[in-house]
Amino acid sequence: MELGGWSSYEMVLRHAHLRSDHLSEAAKRLENTILSHQDKHSVCELS
Repeated sequence: MELGGWSSYEMVLRHAHLRSDHLSEAAKRLENTILSHQDKHSVCELS
């Protein structure tokens, strides 16, 4: 627990779901959403 800076085992469990692969997947979904939104606005501006 010292390495992560958590004060208790319960805090470790609370943040265990924030794995890097989980965050990476969420970041990819967010990026795809943003890019899709930008593409839609680019098409509208050209029309």
